[in-house]
Amino acid sequence: MDVRRLLLLTDGVDYGSKRWSLKQNLRDAEESDVIVYPVHYNTLPQLPERLSRIADVRAREKMQVKLTKDYSIGSSYLRTMADKTGGRMYETESLTDVPRAFSMITEELGRKYSLGYYPKGQVRQGETRNVKVKVNSSNLVVRAKDSYVAGNQGIASQSTVPTLRK
Repeated sequence: MDVRRLLLLTDGVDYGSKRWSLKQNLRDAEESDVIVYPVHYNTLPQLPERLSRIADVRAREKMQVKLTKDYSIGSSYLRTMADKTGGRMYETESLTDVPRAFSMITEELGRKYSLGYYPKGQVRQGETRNVKVKVNSSNLVVRAKDSYVAGNQGIASQSTVPTLRK
């Protein structure tokens, strides 16, 4: 089973992309069967320093409102991307926290189990199907995709499910 993982190190702020949207990115990730692990580097505390370089007070205030909103959207976007693909978002407040986040991701990837199944009935290529994974043990946590997009044959699905001890 070929499972792809994508690690993103980002502050989550979109600096002007017009071509892509959260909906399209989620769809692409589902179709690619990729698990996304965002490492969210919070650069919001650096915003006042960056904004201080803008001489025009009105322009600076306008940019502050815009970027504050963008930071909120970015954080939500990253969390949604992780949740929908079966990954997990890690928060970092400084670059010195990044190695710890990568280490935690590496450890989690060592505790994954892969499940596959054949759905009942006909499934068309590109069709989205919902999936729910449960365990009968209270000391395990399941993090898994809640849906999948049917592949080329439209009959089989594979999902990678991390289970972590509490």
